[in-house]
Amino acid sequence: MVICKPGPKWLSWSLRTPHLPAEFHRSTQAFESFIKWLHKMPYCTTAMDVYDQSRVMMVCLGIGLVLRDLHECQVASAHKDAQIANSPLLPKPLQESKLTWAHSQALLQVCIDIEKHLSICMGAESPETENPVSEPAPKKRKKGPVPVQPAM
Repeated sequence: MVICKPGPKWLSWSLRTPHLPAEFHRSTQAFESFIKWLHKMPYCTTAMDVYDQSRVMMVCLGIGLVLRDLHECQVASAHKDAQIANSPLLPKPLQESKLTWAHSQALLQVCIDIEKHLSICMGAESPETENPVSEPAPKKRKKGPVPVQPAM
């Protein structure tokens, strides 16, 4: 069994700050490194066996921490002129983060891939999942009788 290299330094249950380090937000490099690490499937062995629960939970923790910060950045970005964007409750690195909505969507797509990989590792079929990127709403069907499929 080949063990995947450890995740980022900030990836720890004992992280003492409410947000990721400021370096994570200064450029997109740390985010891209995190995504590359996730693409190496740190939750599965090369034989497609799932690592132990603590390893999988650590991957989930990392995804959660990144998504939380991305959400905070998006709230600040959406309210640039509002008081919330300059709130003392939102740290300056998050207010000035280089990460965008597109980064959230990229991470959510990786999550879909992870779900598929874990389903394969555990021998389960992976249900069809929706694309995390918003798509136009389907056109409404005209009113009338619902077509009935013939029985076979």
